[in-house]
Amino acid sequence: MSNMKKEPEKQRSSKGRRLSKEKHSSENRSLSKENRSTENRDLSKDRRAIIKLAVTLFLITSITAVMLAGVNALTKEPIANLKIETRNKALLAVMPNSTVLEDKTFTTETLTIFTLERPNGSYGYCVEVAPYGFGGPINMIVGIEVVMNEGRYEKRVVGVAITSMQETAGLGTKANDESFLSQYNGLFYPVQNEDGTLNISPSAITIGRGDVDVDAITGATVTSLAVNRGVNTALDAITVNAEGQVTFDGSVDGTSGATTSNSEDNSTSMYLSFSSMDDIWEVA
Repeated sequence: MSNMKKEPEKQRSSKGRRLSKEKHSSENRSLSKENRSTENRDLSKDRRAIIKLAVTLFLITSITAVMLAGVNALTKEPIANLKIETRNKALLAVMPNSTVLEDKTFTTETLTIFTLERPNGSYGYCVEVAPYGFGGPINMIVGIEVVMNEGRYEKRVVGVAITSMQETAGLGTKANDESFLSQYNGLFYPVQNEDGTLNISPSAITIGRGDVDVDAITGATVTSLAVNRGVNTALDAITVNAEGQVTFDGSVDGTSGATTSNSEDNSTSMYLSFSSMDDIWEVA
């Protein structure tokens, strides 16, 4: 009979469980390390991808900005020259065969007044204004002459030309039609009242329907108003005394028609007359 004692069953079972726990614990630690290592690798990949994307976007935006700056530099001067050419054509369109006297040009932030010498030796004045229409500013030239009529001076419109606008095609763009603009030719502002006193009222050319100076464009009321305001503004920018001496009023706003002494538009400059209420809602 052997002297060796058998290990009790409970001790063997307890020892087995400990070994099993230690094995599982070791496996879990190993898996946890592997998972952390995998997560770290994934995070590292994500960071690299984000950095790569950011650098790519930066390069694209930088190259685009440089290209746009280059295009702007190449086109800036030609565009400016085209605007000057268009303006000069408009000046000669309203006052043919005249010479622009550059040294007599008057400029403010919102308008420019050009003095032109006409073939007969008299002076004419072209006022560049930009009243706001339905789609934005309407850049236009208004030609004005100062003449004596029945013993009194008056400012008379000799022509109107639009150089640029963004009005609704087929509606507001009709403002550039000769049939509309020619209605202003010959309209005048009396420098003196009938009693001989100076007329200090703002220009009040009316537009609309019925008994008015200018017929508005059907379906383009806002545009019509803007052009009319531009003409009235141009007349107000030219001041004439009883002796016929001409000066320029720098307080007139070439975009709104207002003056620095009165920030609101002159209601008479915007006067609109309609034969029916339905016409008022025509906009373009």
